[in-house]
Amino acid sequence: MKKVFFALCMLALGGLHAETIRIGVNGMVCAFCCEGIERALKKQPEVASVQVDLYGKMVTIDTKSNANLSDAQINKIVTRAGYEVTSIERTD
Repeated sequence: MKKVFFALCMLALGGLHAETIRIGVNGMVCAFCCEGIERALKKQPEVASVQVDLYGKMVTIDTKSNANLSDAQINKIVTRAGYEVTSIERTD
């Protein structure tokens, strides 16, 4: 019985899908810039976490399970925050 329950749980969890999105960003020059872009992205309900690398000019977002954050949404958020998106890469 335990094996059946475990198998059903694994099947249910298998449907959950989170994504890591790496965004190249131009225009970040200080810690204040990092905080601003981090705050703007964390306001999105799809976002689980945000890490900003000032020197690498890279922002990494982990989405929540079964959440979708489109390239257009990302571009809009980053542009409104005052920065330029140079690349978007996605991994599961």
